[in-house]
Amino acid sequence: MNNAQLPTINTTRLSLRWIRPEDVDDFYAVYSNAEVMRYWSTPPLPNKDAASKLIEEIHDLSADMMSGAYEQAVEWLKEAQSYGLLLRFKAAGSKLAARLRTNTQSSPSETLLKRKKCKEELLQVEEKRIRKALAEANGSVTHAAPLIGVTYPGLIYIIKSRHPHLLDERTPVRQRQRRK
Repeated sequence: MNNAQLPTINTTRLSLRWIRPEDVDDFYAVYSNAEVMRYWSTPPLPNKDAASKLIEEIHDLSADMMSGAYEQAVEWLKEAQSYGLLLRFKAAGSKLAARLRTNTQSSPSETLLKRKKCKEELLQVEEKRIRKALAEANGSVTHAAPLIGVTYPGLIYIIKSRHPHLLDERTPVRQRQRRK
């Protein structure tokens, strides 16, 4: 896979693009910093040659490795407060998936199984987010909806149509007095 196949994501303050060999100085500045790397499972890079080698290895990543990186980004962004950021990330993921799909050869039945598994995993992630938001909002759907970036009616629809077992985790519906 080459970098021309991946999307560049531009915002007003940031541009995300595929790493290039000429980025070695900046790459080394980040990945050699002990403070930055203290939460990673690898030690800081010892020199610029190691940074260059790592960039070369990144360019040779398989589709599975790239998919794993995307999934990790999903995990990191699941707590993001910006609904707009999540929408842009989802759009970038869709573009990446489409481009990866065109580069891999698989049977139709294999593709259907992968799609089904992906849909199931998405439902699990959605359920976790809703469950967490309901817990934080003490069961109030009204207060949980903004925590996950949807409207009250949207969250009600999602719960009723895709996660009806979560209805038990919300507070009971209160009937309001009709005005006379």
